[in-house]
Amino acid sequence: IFTKMSFDLVLLNMQRMPKTPGLKIPYVVTQSSIALGFFMMSLYTVYHCLVFFFKFRIAGSEGDEK
Repeated sequence: IFTKMSFDLVLLNMQRMPKTPGLKIPYVVTQSSIALGFFMMSLYTVYHCLVFFFKFRIAGSEGDEK
C-alpha cells in the first residue's frame, strides 16, 4: 500500500513539478528516494515471507514421513 502511494506521489509531482523555495530543487528528486525505499522494503518483505513459507512447508513434509 505504501509503495503504491509513494509512487503515486512521485508521479503527481512529475506532472506538477513543484520546486523547493530555497534551492529550486524539484520535489521529485527527494521523493523518488522515498519511493525507491518503499519498493526495496516491499521486495525484502516478500523475500522473507517466501523463505518462511518454504521452510515451514519443508519442515511440515519432513515431519509427515516419520
